Amino acid sequence: IVDAGCGDGRVCFTAATKYGARAVGVDVDGKALREAAEVRGALGLEKHVRLLHEDVEHYDFRNATVVYVFLPPELFAAGTR
Repeated sequence: IVDAGCGDGRVCFTAATKYGARAVGVDVDGKALREAAEVRGALGLEKHVRLLHEDVEHYDFRNATVVYVFLPPELFAAGTR
């Protein structure tokens, strides 16, 4: 799974712990990624979760089998008009 805009990494951590998935979290927010890396370490998920400080517009999704993107309600509503 690739979580585009992973923030604190919770989707990646859940995918890894609950389903045994390998996960990649991609985000431009360095502070959120540093905090996510601490949680990843505390959970012992270093081999299952990669965290990348990168703009999702430049990420190569070709090898992803699942892509997760959270859209806040206001963005979702704007996109359905």
